Amino acid sequence: MAVTHAALPSPAPEATRAAAARRIVAGLARSRGRLAAAAADAVICLFLASMWLLPAGQLVSDVGRLACGEGCAVVAAAFKVLRGAAISFALVSPVAVLLLLIRLAGLYSEAEQEKAHGNAPTRSRKSISAVTREFLGDPAILGFLASVPFVLLILVGDWLKAHSPVKGSRREEIGSVISDVGFLGTNGLYCFIIIPTVALQLWRAWRMTRPGQ
Repeated sequence: MAVTHAALPSPAPEATRAAAARRIVAGLARSRGRLAAAAADAVICLFLASMWLLPAGQLVSDVGRLACGEGCAVVAAAFKVLRGAAISFALVSPVAVLLLLIRLAGLYSEAEQEKAHGNAPTRSRKSISAVTREFLGDPAILGFLASVPFVLLILVGDWLKAHSPVKGSRREEIGSVISDVGFLGTNGLYCFIIIPTVALQLWRAWRMTRPGQ
């Protein structure tokens, strides 16, 4: 007995073209999403780098001025870094802050949805002493508190210079020294402790709340 094989109907050309178009559109959407995420990361990185360069440039300028005077190459280079960092910070800050707020708002919305569906983890309430210890244990907070005496030194030094009887008097010299110590301490703390800690915390929060991660 002869067996006949019925030919399977081939998919219509229109359906094949539609499926290919959908795959292309999906690939373009994924590529656009990756590019947008990379651009957002670049903006946040530039924002954090500019924020750190401001106290770093000021610290280098102070050290150079004390070491070799106002007109040395170190001070001139530090001034250029400061100017570039200030311009970059001013231009990038609005976009970076907006991106952070949008990301945090999305995270808050997800947490509220999980809470509404009963999927949010229960958290025990912390005592005031525990919250205080956690707050004071933050390196950025400790650095900020440590900078307060140096800020007071700046104010005292400026007051002595402003109330010196004549220009170049001993009181003015003492005021200049006190003010320089205050600026060095403040900029050093912001350069090495406060800004790096805040930048690391912001970057971790940014990466943790990144969509798809």
